Amino acid sequence: MEATADKPKNPMIDRTRREQEQVEKLIQSFFERYYMKCLHEEKFEDDENAEEEEEQDPQTAISQFILRPFHSAYLMRNLKSTGPIGKHFENGQPWMMYWMTHALDLLDYPPDFLTNEKFITNCVSYLSQCQSPQGGFQGGPYQLPHLAPTYAAILSMITLGSEEGYKMVNREKMYEFLMARRNPNIKGSFLMHDKGECDMRAAYIAMITADVLNIMTDELKDGVGDYISSLQSYEGGLGATTHEEAHGGYTFCGFAGLCCIGEAHKVDLNKLTAWTVNRQLPIEGGFNGRTNKVVDACYTFWIGALFHLINIAAGNQVSNNGKLLCDQLKVQMYALLCCQDHDDGGLRDKPGKFPDYYHTCYTLSGLSAVQSLIGSNEKLYFRDIKENKLKDIDPIFNVEKSKLEKARKYFQSLPKINLSK
Repeated sequence: MEATADKPKNPMIDRTRREQEQVEKLIQSFFERYYMKCLHEEKFEDDENAEEEEEQDPQTAISQFILRPFHSAYLMRNLKSTGPIGKHFENGQPWMMYWMTHALDLLDYPPDFLTNEKFITNCVSYLSQCQSPQGGFQGGPYQLPHLAPTYAAILSMITLGSEEGYKMVNREKMYEFLMARRNPNIKGSFLMHDKGECDMRAAYIAMITADVLNIMTDELKDGVGDYISSLQSYEGGLGATTHEEAHGGYTFCGFAGLCCIGEAHKVDLNKLTAWTVNRQLPIEGGFNGRTNKVVDACYTFWIGALFHLINIAAGNQVSNNGKLLCDQLKVQMYALLCCQDHDDGGLRDKPGKFPDYYHTCYTLSGLSAVQSLIGSNEKLYFRDIKENKLKDIDPIFNVEKSKLEKARKYFQSLPKINLSK
C-alpha cells in the first residue's frame, strides 16, 4: 500500500546536521572572501583598513589583526563605572569582572588601564562586598556563597595584581567554606553551594582556589583524583557527572584539577589525547566541545589549553616538533576572521551571533594558548603577524602567568592557616 503522507526530502538530515552545514557554509564564505582579498593583494596592512571594511559591512567584515581598540572599548564600557557590572547578571558580578579584566590584561590595551590605583581599589572594594561572612564569594552582595563566583573572584583578584586584593581574601573562612562544600555522598566531590549541585566544576574550583591561596590540605583533596578520573567517558574526555557525555569545558576542569594536585596520571592519557585531537573541525579550523556539535570560539581556550595540560602530564613529550597536537594556525584563523565583531567590538561564538564578555574572554585566552609552542619562548602567529601577540596565560588557572606567580609568592609567604578553630 502506498503511503500518502509527505516524506521528508532527506530523512538522514537531522537538526544537528543541518546546523553544521549552515555553519560550514557561512564560515567558508568568510574564508573565501579573505583569500580573494589576498589574491588581489589587499592584505589588510593595518587596522585602519579593517575599519574601512567595517564601515562598509560590519556584519561580514574580516580582519587578520586583533582589533584591540574595538575590543578594549567594548570591555571598558561597564568597567569604568563602580558598583554592579551589567544590568541583567546580578548573580554573576565576579564573573563579569573576571571576563573583562582578564581580557583587557591579555590585550594589554590601553597598556596602563589595569595599573590605575583608583580602578583597582574600586574593583577590590566591590569584590569585598561579594565576600560572604561564611567564607567564599557570592554572585553579588547579600547573596548565597557559591563556588562559581568564588572562582571568578579569586581570578579577578589575581588579575588585578595588588596586595590590597590579596589581603581582602579571608583565607581561614575560605578554607571552612571549601571544606563545607565537600560532598558527603561521593568521596572527593564537592557541591557548588549549600545543598547545591555536584559536578566537575566544583572539584576543580576547590582545588585551584586552595592551591593559589596556600590553604591546601590532604583532608581537602582526599579522594579528588579518584573522583575526577571516574568521570572519564568511553570517548576519552570527561563529563560533568557520572555516565555523562564528554564535554570540552568539564574535561578542562577535571584534567586541570588533576594537574593542579599532581594526579594527572589517574586518567587514560592516550584516550584523552585522542578525544582532544578530534575536537578540531576540518573546515572551520576551530574546536567544538562535544562529538557531532558545531564550532564554538570559547573552546579555543577549553580545548586549546588542554593540549598544554596533556603535554605537562606527559612530561613535555607530547608535541609535533614543538607544536601542539592541533593546527594552531587554523584555530587562530577561525577566531580572527570569523569571530571578531567590527561594529561594537568583542568576540562571538561564530558568525551570525552577537559578541559577549564570556566569548571575548575565552577566545582571547585560547588565542594566547594556541600562539604558544612547547618548550620554547617563540610564538606561532597566523600569517606571522606579530602584532597579534597576546600575554601568556597559565593553562591551569587561565590568568596571565606573571600575575599568578606574583599572587603565589604573596600567599606562600603567609603562615599556614589555623585549622583548630
